[in-house]
Amino acid sequence: MSDLDPARTALLMIDLQEEYFLPGGPNELPAGAPALERAAGLLRRARKAGAHVIHVRHLSDHPLDEEFQAGSPRAQIRPEVAPLEGEPVVDKRMPSAFMGTELEGLLRERGCETVIIAGFMTQMCCTATAHEAIGRRYRTLFASDATAAQAYGPQPHDAVHERALENQRRLGAQVLATPEIEVLLSPSG
Repeated sequence: MSDLDPARTALLMIDLQEEYFLPGGPNELPAGAPALERAAGLLRRARKAGAHVIHVRHLSDHPLDEEFQAGSPRAQIRPEVAPLEGEPVVDKRMPSAFMGTELEGLLRERGCETVIIAGFMTQMCCTATAHEAIGRRYRTLFASDATAAQAYGPQPHDAVHERALENQRRLGAQVLATPEIEVLLSPSG
């Protein structure tokens, strides 16, 4: 496992939005709060190391869809991980942050060869984005503890999360906890 060159690394903050924290809401994540806290810590480390940060926000334009409605408070990025001036926000309407967005161009402009995936949901948008990143030949790190999943049918959220992480390993992503990624970002401390 080699260190990361921050100048060639982008932290992708996937869908860290209010929608996932509405008590009793359809998208509330049981493990969302600890994953958000770890994602915020990873964000601080990436910024300090000089890595690129790109925020991704899922939006819906369908007039009957309340979830992730563009312009609504529910679609806002959480304040703990809010973009700083100069950090781009990519709006997407599909699970993958690459599909129909400017993400690929932003990564190429910045000379990125590595992406780090953090955010929601492990089994959906994070997985779809990681799959495309791997297919586009980016070294892909998946933050195992800065992502969270929902239950799927009879499978509890933690089992869904673990299965998605195992799938990432099989596909070629490096699945690491945030402390391991932070060390790779700044090996000299």
